[in-house]
Amino acid sequence: MDPLAFHSQYRSIAVAATRGWHAFRGGRVAELLSSTSFHANALGIEFGARPCAAKMREQAVLDLVNASAGDRVTPIMFQLDYLTPEDACTQPWDDPHSSQLRDRGWVGIDDWGLDLRALQAQSTALLANLTAGNHKVGVLSIKQPQMPALEPLLANVSVARLLERYLGGPVRYEGHVLLHIGEDTHPSSYVSALWHHDRCGRRLKLFIFLHDVAEDGRPTLISEGTHGTWYYHTAVLGVSRFSPEYALKSGRVVPMVGRAGGGFIFDTNALHRGMHQGNHTRTTLVLEFHRHAKVAALRSKGYGGPCPSINQHSEQALTGAPGYPLYPAEAVPT
Repeated sequence: MDPLAFHSQYRSIAVAATRGWHAFRGGRVAELLSSTSFHANALGIEFGARPCAAKMREQAVLDLVNASAGDRVTPIMFQLDYLTPEDACTQPWDDPHSSQLRDRGWVGIDDWGLDLRALQAQSTALLANLTAGNHKVGVLSIKQPQMPALEPLLANVSVARLLERYLGGPVRYEGHVLLHIGEDTHPSSYVSALWHHDRCGRRLKLFIFLHDVAEDGRPTLISEGTHGTWYYHTAVLGVSRFSPEYALKSGRVVPMVGRAGGGFIFDTNALHRGMHQGNHTRTTLVLEFHRHAKVAALRSKGYGGPCPSINQHSEQALTGAPGYPLYPAEAVPT
């Protein structure tokens, strides 16, 4: 195990969770890796941006996955993310947004084309109900607030096609969160301030900046290119939090900055963190998307992670948000 891999707060959990894999399977995994073009690290197998499904069905790759899985959820995640989506080899990647999202795990958007003033007014009114004049607050999160000015984005065909192309099939919309990172934010109460992945495999989040976000404005940081890692462990929270040293050496760290009204899309499988320190607070809208059939398949295996993270325990968690033709909800599993 790489001693830099896991954040000290979670190191004992990580060691316990990975001990069996390292003790009994490490040699077998190394042997299987030699017969493929892939590489391994302390966290998982580096499959890259979007390999062809046909390649991933080769017996050597399937054997590698079976030998290296650290829990019962990770083989299911492999099947969902690499075997069941439409084959990447047959999908066009000829536009720059799609190509960057595939290759880097994130893509910046200069302008979502929304009524920014309306969005700002709606978000200010919602947050005022929580702050009550106290401007020195920590993390404030409002799930599924009524924000009519957001609706045109969910009817944007170009955005929907970008998400569908990346995830490899029909996409469902989980909902949105109004997120404020305030001055009094600490990692002890904001676990997303630690480097992590979301334990969901391929899952997309879309951020809308409600004001300009600069490097000193508590931006999201992404370790570029790490979205192609299939992790040995998916189910254990403690094995998804990593040391800054490991994240910095794993990929080029990029701050998600930009102008008000713009934002970014990223794959939450990439190593990332939300900055809790800075000279300015940050307020964003965060939208969440999954490919069809993924949530139901994970739930059927007893998965209890944050997929989806919005309305996690409601019926909507099984179907996705209704009422959006570009993001059709799924039928309730029987």
